[in-house]
Amino acid sequence: MNTLTQFHLVHGAVLEDVDGIGIPMRYGSRFEQEIQTMLQGAGIFDASTMMEIQVKGPDSLQFLQGLVTNDLNALEVGECQPNLMCNSRGKIEHRLEIIRLEEKAFLICCARGEGLAVGRKLDQFHIREDLQLSVLNSDTIRIDMIGALAKQILENQGWSTDTFKWKMSGIEILTVDAPINDFPRFIHLVPLLEAVTFIETMSEEPETGLVGQDSLKDLQTHLGHPQFGMDYGVENFPQEAALGDHISFNKGCYVGQEPHARMYHRGHPNWILVQLQLPEDMVVSSGVKLYVEDQKVGTLTSLSSIQEQDFRNGIGMIRHQIAGTGQDLTIENNKNALIRQQPLPYQI
Repeated sequence: MNTLTQFHLVHGAVLEDVDGIGIPMRYGSRFEQEIQTMLQGAGIFDASTMMEIQVKGPDSLQFLQGLVTNDLNALEVGECQPNLMCNSRGKIEHRLEIIRLEEKAFLICCARGEGLAVGRKLDQFHIREDLQLSVLNSDTIRIDMIGALAKQILENQGWSTDTFKWKMSGIEILTVDAPINDFPRFIHLVPLLEAVTFIETMSEEPETGLVGQDSLKDLQTHLGHPQFGMDYGVENFPQEAALGDHISFNKGCYVGQEPHARMYHRGHPNWILVQLQLPEDMVVSSGVKLYVEDQKVGTLTSLSSIQEQDFRNGIGMIRHQIAGTGQDLTIENNKNALIRQQPLPYQI
């Protein structure tokens, strides 16, 4: 058991094993407190189960441009960009976050449990390009800070908005401003041996606290941020998943580009994710079918516990023609309670 795992257990974490690493799902019975920490302060999230694959070398940009959906030419050093890897039919295989470390060096942050498959795909396409592939997790891990006061707390520790590389108490850190939609989130790349010290130092700041995967997922649904493996998956196109911030339609060729371009310029998907507002007292769970009158039109894919103005936010996959009308939706056993729908922030 490593020091970081021991730290989480001491603080009451319920861990789930991912590739031999324990990821904190929640900290005891503090689920609601974790959410409030992010809404009002800053939550500290251990993202060390995200495999970090560095692609470095003269051909790194050209190589990745042919594999991912977004335009890496638009990515400056010290910035993060959401991305997808798709198959030749245009369907999503992996959701990624890519950080530009240097002019010719990129860091691919893989969704938990996806790292080995992403690495195999990179190896498959790497033939003669002048670059090196390496996994950094044995030396560097990712720790995120999410919340309304995250920026202020980082500034208290000596970070500034124009700084990518900085030091805190002698610890060398890379910090990237990477909001969830418009909600503050900062990605930190921290030396593995200094991770506990980093977390403990940040936790000394007022309005901070540890948060697990469960509360972070809940917040992302509330914010209208679709999640891979929950709201969409390998059977979906980017257009269905409303991932307009993950894709460029003018960057040139990449794996899956032709079906994406045809759908974008000549048609639309049959299904699309939308943001939903459900009455706060509606008893419902993810997976329930959605209706317009007596017609089944979709499925509730995720539901937040956060209540706001008598509603809770959710995300649902519904028929495109219904999304276009903006009609209210219902569920089968409660046709009187209306569910509002609206486009997600990055609908294509």
